Amino acid sequence: MNERGFTLVEMLIVLFIVTTITIFTVPPLQQVLAERQLQYFLEQFSNDMLYAQQYAISRKKTVAIMFYFDTCRYQVREGGTFGKELIARSFPSPFQFQMATLSPPLFYYPNGNINKAGTLLIAYGGKKYKIVFQLGKGRLYVQKL
Repeated sequence: MNERGFTLVEMLIVLFIVTTITIFTVPPLQQVLAERQLQYFLEQFSNDMLYAQQYAISRKKTVAIMFYFDTCRYQVREGGTFGKELIARSFPSPFQFQMATLSPPLFYYPNGNINKAGTLLIAYGGKKYKIVFQLGKGRLYVQKL
């Protein structure tokens, strides 16, 4: 009786080949995770700044944005630096922030304009981004460096 099948050595060789191909074709998960965290933070930050601007316009009040880089967080407050807290966000500690031309705190005035234009630099996982706050409309954009 002749049974057909694969030997243990043949199965191990095929398993080794499949594993080797998988290792080289699937990107390292740490890099993917770092990129996702960075994209999520940039999107959340942009949304928070848009919310602050819209809140200032709709409520006819000044809104302040304070950065606390030593504790890895930022806050959005109504009416100035000691007003009612609207948003408090923290970000992962590997993020590195640098105020290039921006000096905190930022204020959105009731007309939607920001008190000063400037640039904030963010580095994370070997990638660098520049967040630019524009003076006229109070909007911002993110640029990869």
